[in-house]
Amino acid sequence: MKKQNGFNALVYLFDHIIAEKLGYSYTEYVGIMDSMTESDSVFVLESVFEYIVIEDEGGKITEDVMTDFNEAVNMFNEHAEVLKKDS
Repeated sequence: MKKQNGFNALVYLFDHIIAEKLGYSYTEYVGIMDSMTESDSVFVLESVFEYIVIEDEGGKITEDVMTDFNEAVNMFNEHAEVLKKDS
């Protein structure tokens, strides 16, 4: 049980960091991620996480990483707009 709680805490922290980078509250972020397909949400998570790690380590952000990051942000924002219109 202790391992599961630790894992859940890491996921929660990770989600907060991603939400902040995308410019959304944690609650908004979770709702938007839940509305996305699994492949879209995985793409957003991986792209944003890779960008954050490179940025945090002071590494060079390549054109491919920047392209994926921008695409992920746009995809996430499009899903947010659809949710906003539907509510």
